[in-house]
Amino acid sequence: MESFEALRGTVRVTRTSGEDATDQWRALHAKVDKTGLYPVICRDESCIDNIVQVLEDLRADGVTMDSILASATPDTLKKYRATRASDVQDAPRDEFEPCDDEDEEDSYEASMPSSVADFDGEFLDEVLILHVPAQNGWEAIANLGWGNFNDCPRPEVHAAQIRNWHERYGAELCVVCDDTLEFLVRRRPQSQDEAIELALEMYALCADIVDQGTESIEALAAPLLVSNSWFFWWD
Repeated sequence: MESFEALRGTVRVTRTSGEDATDQWRALHAKVDKTGLYPVICRDESCIDNIVQVLEDLRADGVTMDSILASATPDTLKKYRATRASDVQDAPRDEFEPCDDEDEEDSYEASMPSSVADFDGEFLDEVLILHVPAQNGWEAIANLGWGNFNDCPRPEVHAAQIRNWHERYGAELCVVCDDTLEFLVRRRPQSQDEAIELALEMYALCADIVDQGTESIEALAAPLLVSNSWFFWWD
């Protein structure tokens, strides 16, 4: 296990192949109660460099994991969603078209994040796993001080939202790159209406996944009924 200089004393790093990364993440995640280290997959060192820059800026301003978590309240999330209400109301809409029938292999245990592979679906030769001092995903994102760039929310909003989705859907933070978050999810929404409401929450957090991705809330919502992985990307 190695330590990047800017993260020394905070986050340790191990290297693995893209093919093995998800299994290693699962094994480490299963032991987080004992180790006190929450694992997150990161694509490469350039992602870490960008994470470090944001973290250093926050620390220079006196922001800490504890102060972020203290602000990561349901009220903070409510206020943030209120600031996005008009954008959500104007989000692109379309007819709901269900995805193919559920694949029995597409479960929490079988799912893997897309960040362990390239755009052609080939596993990356190497990815990194960050070992973040935290018990939960929302604490890990707070410890990394992740967010607050371009249209990406501040870290306390992410922490509040991650805790909310963990409680409702068993969402486990799996990937943290410089502009990407991914989750493996234990419980899917149970109806079309619930999936659309969840997609609207996702749009409030990350409009790019629709505006530069699925092109409608309904197209974002449909896979939520059959998939156990979530992807977020900020331009």
